[in-house]
Amino acid sequence: MRVMRGNLDGTKLETLVDTSKGDPRPGPDATKWCVGIALDTDRGHIYWTQKGGDNAGQGRIFRAGIEIPKGQDPKNRKGIELLYDGLPEPIDLDLDLANRMMYWTDRGDPPRGNTVNRAPLDAQRSRDHFHSPGGVESCGRDLRNRERRWNHGLRAGSRRLLW
Repeated sequence: MRVMRGNLDGTKLETLVDTSKGDPRPGPDATKWCVGIALDTDRGHIYWTQKGGDNAGQGRIFRAGIEIPKGQDPKNRKGIELLYDGLPEPIDLDLDLANRMMYWTDRGDPPRGNTVNRAPLDAQRSRDHFHSPGGVESCGRDLRNRERRWNHGLRAGSRRLLW
């Protein structure tokens, strides 16, 4: 699994985190599949989800500094924090920096999966979630209307989040 960055024109590609241990990409181990990424540029953090196997309860959410600490490299860097684990299949991720909350969709089976979730960025505690029959695929913000939205299944279009 690699978290990388680069310019929009494809130049200056740089690996920030590399936990692949030589595995091919994406590799056979679903616990290493990075699916959703979000940035907190003010605090210098990158957040990402790793989904794990289908309905395996292996999904995780991590945080690390955007900059690699001096004297370290992407394969051996310190400071990678595991924020949440044992999740069904976390996919997309969005941050509400003003309220210090993260939101993610989870593709796993109910009751813990097929949900939209929120949890604090700074302290691990139980998460809030609601079940979305028909599936959830992605989440994001509608800045114009100051709403959070998620896709409800692949055909049904966008829904509004009331948190």
